Amino acid sequence: MKKIVACLSVITLGLLGVFSFSMTSSADTTVVKRIQAENMPSIEGYGVTKQADSTASGGYRIRMSANVRVHKSFTLDSKVDHISVRGHSGANAGSMARLYVDNVQVGPDWSYSSTSAWQYHTVAKTLNPGDHSIVIKFLNAGSHYLYLDVTKFTSSTTATPSPTTTSGTSIQAYVTGYSYWDNTPPGSADISHPVIHSKAGGTGTYADPITVAVGHSIINGQDILDWPAGTRWYIPNLRKYLIVEDTCGDGNTPQNGPCHTGYPSSASTWLDVWVGGANGTESGSDACMDAITDVHKVIKDPPSNLAVVSGDIYKPPCATQYGDTVVTQ
Repeated sequence: MKKIVACLSVITLGLLGVFSFSMTSSADTTVVKRIQAENMPSIEGYGVTKQADSTASGGYRIRMSANVRVHKSFTLDSKVDHISVRGHSGANAGSMARLYVDNVQVGPDWSYSSTSAWQYHTVAKTLNPGDHSIVIKFLNAGSHYLYLDVTKFTSSTTATPSPTTTSGTSIQAYVTGYSYWDNTPPGSADISHPVIHSKAGGTGTYADPITVAVGHSIINGQDILDWPAGTRWYIPNLRKYLIVEDTCGDGNTPQNGPCHTGYPSSASTWLDVWVGGANGTESGSDACMDAITDVHKVIKDPPSNLAVVSGDIYKPPCATQYGDTVVTQ
């Protein structure tokens, strides 16, 4: 199957749904995770000093005096939708920073206007339960210093711990694949509704699920996915987790065709899974897509403890298939 970007506005809406920017204070409605800056070492091994500060949340701050990066790996127990970085400038106002989560830049570069009062940079970003990483990069050292206190991961809804037992909703789905070679445009990994990834990808783990495209409808001029972006799936046959991040369809009226309609009567939905293929051949990708095409049991909103064989579906060679029996780790 081919992915289609219905129009430029679909891409814009998708991006706006993931990222936003403000310099207002962070509201601690539900703080899922805190990372103290003093626990974030410099990747470069220099340019960062830990300092006592009674106004900092943990009693310490860090001062960044060079264009270096601080980082931290962490685990979320429940879903978050905002990230807030508390900091301020030093020496001169306007110290600039850049935020990366899971090796992808989140939101635009920002600056702190105050040289003494703590300020929050807040960005909307959905992160699901599991393992993640954060990097904060200082951009304009020289006449500036950057002081950091704490990074908060918050949820606007009541936090729910990630499940640890086999649960979720089991349904039959028509599973197909699309690749680097037959994506729209061909020879790309572009997606229409990025959530975790900026491009189609993933290794199939709970923390890094593989992109899946679903059908859609045009209702009152709005593109509506059959399953909301961010919906998570698990396919026992491939032992991989998936996440909805793309639109599936073909032809001049993609909303009326494949993925939205036309799947076998034994299935209740259609999932078009990203198989990759950039490191292989077009013919190999096609063969892999043919091999995995069938009606299979899938689990919607799966728990995090199901068996995983990580990696691209088409590495090459094509991923091993295991049947529809659910196996826990």
